[in-house]
Amino acid sequence: MHIFITGAAGFLGSTIVHQWQGFADAKLTLLARDGNRIPGDLEHLNWHRSDILSLTPENLQGIDVVIHAAARAHDAQSTAPDYMRDNSEATKHLAQCAAEAGVRRFVFVSSVKVNGEYTQASRPFLSNDAPNPTDSYGISKFYAEQHLRAIADKSGMEWVIVRPPLLYGAQMKGNLKRLCDVIRRGWPLPFAAIRNQRSLLYVENLADALWHMAGKKEAANRIFLISDGAPVSTPDIVRFLARLVDVPARLFPVPAPLLKMAGALIGRPDIFARICESLAVDDGELRGALGWSPPFTMEAAIKHMQLATTRHMP
Repeated sequence: MHIFITGAAGFLGSTIVHQWQGFADAKLTLLARDGNRIPGDLEHLNWHRSDILSLTPENLQGIDVVIHAAARAHDAQSTAPDYMRDNSEATKHLAQCAAEAGVRRFVFVSSVKVNGEYTQASRPFLSNDAPNPTDSYGISKFYAEQHLRAIADKSGMEWVIVRPPLLYGAQMKGNLKRLCDVIRRGWPLPFAAIRNQRSLLYVENLADALWHMAGKKEAANRIFLISDGAPVSTPDIVRFLARLVDVPARLFPVPAPLLKMAGALIGRPDIFARICESLAVDDGELRGALGWSPPFTMEAAIKHMQLATTRHMP
């Protein structure tokens, strides 16, 4: 397969490239908007330096599969127009170029936020649940999915959509990275009494699943949820990150309603809601349809991340 990967210098994209570059049946063409972000050990590969909105169908001639991993990440600085441009409109443009170029399959990395923000502890999201995005990021991903499906259905191009939950890995950013930094400093955290359920996904597991989605006929024209396996609680996540950075997990109990009240008082109810609420997925459809299971457990991921972090140290 000749595979075109967007966001190939990013957190997920570079993981995909590192994992797939040695596959005998994969020829990779890689897209990076910022050439300065390309990892040094990947510079020798076939890179195309461009913004997605500047691509033309000619750039995708001869491509069998597009893996669309580029996105504007969920953060506090981005505005709704930023998300719509970089997530929705860019996906629409890329899908149109792919369809005109005769690409066989388009695999889109969306987000569980298309399903919604939270779940009941006893009722995880399913892939066929009605979408319910509530923030600008989730809405932009939902519109991106709709654009892709409309273009693909009209042209006959196969599509695959995967909605990952919170991703973690050696080069992770965002909320998990900030939480990891707090834990490394030894600060006590008031989360011991929280009994929620959160699905997580190791970035290497997602890269492995995407390979199945790129090549298996059973993946065509389907939406998948995905996770490492059984969901974990916020205290479990703290203990996991503490083990990763080799420090004790310092937890003490504060009732969840008080944490939510504190969030409201400081004007950031979203932060404490993410800490206290559940967001779990049922990925049985993916595992059954593609015969997939994650190659890394969370236990194995710790060791793998520690080795990766050592390799990236100067």
